[in-house]
Amino acid sequence: MLEFFSEVSNQKGEQIPMTRFRVAIVGLGAVGQRFASLMAENPTFEVLVAFDLHEDARANFRKNFPDITIAETEHDFYAHPNIDLIYVATPPATHATQVGLAQRAGWKVFCEKPLGVDLAESEQLVTQSQGFFQAVNFVYSGAPNALEVERLMSHGELGAVTGASIHLQFSQWPRAFQGHAGWLAGREQGGFMREVGSHFLYLCQRLFGSLALHGTPLVVEGKHSEDYVSAVWYAGARYITLEGRVGGVGSDRAQMTILGDRKSLRIDHWYGLYQTLGDGWDPVLDEQQSEPRTAYANQLNLLSQQLIDGKKRLADFSEALHVQRLVEEVLQSSRRG
Repeated sequence: MLEFFSEVSNQKGEQIPMTRFRVAIVGLGAVGQRFASLMAENPTFEVLVAFDLHEDARANFRKNFPDITIAETEHDFYAHPNIDLIYVATPPATHATQVGLAQRAGWKVFCEKPLGVDLAESEQLVTQSQGFFQAVNFVYSGAPNALEVERLMSHGELGAVTGASIHLQFSQWPRAFQGHAGWLAGREQGGFMREVGSHFLYLCQRLFGSLALHGTPLVVEGKHSEDYVSAVWYAGARYITLEGRVGGVGSDRAQMTILGDRKSLRIDHWYGLYQTLGDGWDPVLDEQQSEPRTAYANQLNLLSQQLIDGKKRLADFSEALHVQRLVEEVLQSSRRG
């Protein structure tokens, strides 16, 4: 099913075959369109077919990507021949269904986070997906700042690391560019903890190991989903704090500080990275390395490498389930009864 094509030459001038993976995208909102654009720039991917249940989403995608076939029904989408990989970019409550359909079609799966919102359903998904190719799109799998944090920590440059603090602030929720996605506003599938907090909890899990919630988190419910969250997790002797809030005029904030007794690091504006020895914060990465598009492109590079050699580079369903449990445990603490 894979297509091989020549794009590069070795030192002898001989053409070297490269692998091109034929892709289907389900869910044509902001992230679906983002990765359609990114895959068009990556020679190892070719998007052949796309689908969304909503006609307006299909029409908008068709306008922006006229060369990609738009399936009119879910049946037609999954009947499309010669597909290697599906990118599942639908709302999280539908992930298990879409992944199951893709697996029955024999497609490899690259899925958006969170894995789901129903823990029992996600646990079943993990079980049924054993032996299937799987990857989950947590941005800090491949973002240059996260990889550099890992490198610096592994070399002991921070000294003794005591933990991390996460700060999230949004003037409105959903954010302006997500206004079309009504599900992001609701507590059934949305809220900033699932959409944004999950990325940082994944990174903490990657840096510090297994996390355990400490005490009872404080959650202030808004009209549709959480407006404020304060929580603490322990990873052995280290602890991670999170404070997130919606409302108020000002710039959005997505920040995580990793605290060491020799040096501290700060992830800021998602993809920037700064360091301090105690007096001011200095950039660690250059401007290009701090661009969102660089992180997205590197994510696809890692996905491509994983598809080619089978070596795990991105989060799998089991890791995503662990993150889902962390998020849902916080949210359910205020919603029981």
